[in-house]
Amino acid sequence: MNIVSVVLAVLCLLGNSNACAQELSEPEANFEFLWQEFDKNYAIFGPKHIDWDAIYRIYRPRVTVETSNDELYEILCSMLGHLNDNHVRLIYGERRFSAGILNSMERGDFSADLVASKYLRERKSATAKGNFTYGWLSDSIGYFHFPGFSDPAASGAAVDEILAEFKDAKGLVIDVRGNGGGDDLAGKVIADRFADRKRHYMTTRIKRGDAHDDFYPPMYWYAEPGGPAQFTKPIVLLTHRFSISAADNFALAMRVLPHVTLVGDFTSGCFADAYGAAMPNGWRYGIAFTLFTDYTGFCWEGIGVPPDIRQLNTPGEIEAGTDRQLELAIALLEKGDLKPQDESASCKKLRTSLPMLLAATMEERGIEAALQEFERLGGNEPGEYFFSPQGLLRVAVGFMQTGKLDEAIAVFELTIEHFPNLIWTYEMLAQAHLAREDGEAAAEVYRRILELEPKFNMDRRAQETAREFLDKR
Repeated sequence: MNIVSVVLAVLCLLGNSNACAQELSEPEANFEFLWQEFDKNYAIFGPKHIDWDAIYRIYRPRVTVETSNDELYEILCSMLGHLNDNHVRLIYGERRFSAGILNSMERGDFSADLVASKYLRERKSATAKGNFTYGWLSDSIGYFHFPGFSDPAASGAAVDEILAEFKDAKGLVIDVRGNGGGDDLAGKVIADRFADRKRHYMTTRIKRGDAHDDFYPPMYWYAEPGGPAQFTKPIVLLTHRFSISAADNFALAMRVLPHVTLVGDFTSGCFADAYGAAMPNGWRYGIAFTLFTDYTGFCWEGIGVPPDIRQLNTPGEIEAGTDRQLELAIALLEKGDLKPQDESASCKKLRTSLPMLLAATMEERGIEAALQEFERLGGNEPGEYFFSPQGLLRVAVGFMQTGKLDEAIAVFELTIEHFPNLIWTYEMLAQAHLAREDGEAAAEVYRRILELEPKFNMDRRAQETAREFLDKR
């Protein structure tokens, strides 16, 4: 059976009458495949009020047996463009399409070299592989910039080093312009260095079922004091349209801190986690499968986090050696007497993470006591404690990375107990058994993987790994 036939069979099982009414050509089957993938797994139809069925009725008739590859690509790009999502992508050969505003924007309104050569008195690099550039802008104003989020532990150490330098500063400029994103946990670790107290800044949910509004339980993200010291004097966070993904989410964290003022332009507006996969014809696509909202429940996808004070740069000004966004930030900190903002709403209804409590209890009292405590507290009234698949998996992976395999296996099994359809959890459990050199236990987990219905591309990869492993035994 060729790949197009497989797609047809899947579409018929899904109840797509158009696919079952007649045998589809290759371009038609590829259109149906991509539309269905987004219909089942794209997480942001609701907040964006997108009628995906209506979009289907517009674009499906444009694809026929005679549609060429170039024509199909243009049709699919037009269809996906309505999602207004920088994480949604389509790649055909050398042709690359992004469905968000960045597809039509050119960089040029920020230059790290200009900041270093004109505005910094001395340019320094912190740890974390020199990812952080910092220095003094004046006798009392410090500055640091970083182009991406990675390695939470190293990032925390780097910021601790920077803040030791700036402990006597009057104010601080943090610059995430030109930041391409990365690990949201690294963003939280950095934001914790500036938190005055525990504050809710973001809620995330993974897509679960095929319905547009079907999600796993939420994970709540908090900025809370972390590290040896916190800088809580006035801060200006510089953002622009190329502050992307994890930088969007970092802006959500920083904007709930009363002493932080956002200056510049809206961030990129692509918050959610995304995965990449291949269509039957080999074209690659990217799809956001998680829903991110701020602490109020508002989704900024396609919009971006707004600045408190908007100030734009032009490429011409940057080429001429002027960074007006940075100059405004300096003036605000030196002369503006920035007053704290009322962010008291971010302190309401704070919850305790059961996975983090589980990890601490395992360390102190052992696995069995921790599991019993988890089950006892998990039955309490909603709102006091929370747990999500993301939180549990983060704890399990942390144990695995530190060689605590018994603890990791216990948490993976707990995750499967509560969320039995997340296939990648099984794959990580199998890897933990293999790390413990227990091939039979790993094989049993891989057999269970093959019994499950894949939803995401990583599920399909996990099943391929399972088949390869079992075939070799």
